[in-house]
Amino acid sequence: MAGLALEPQALPDSPHHPEWPQPGAVLRPGQVYRHHLTYRFNAAPSA
Repeated sequence: MAGLALEPQALPDSPHHPEWPQPGAVLRPGQVYRHHLTYRFNAAPSA
């Protein structure tokens, strides 16, 4: 069996680690959170 995990979020502890620059990981008062993610897959039929 095979699998694939796609996890497109910020690292959970990134606000506490300045060496992991992820500016979108913190939402400040008055800011609006918007996120759009599109996955597109194209697979050839197996032989």
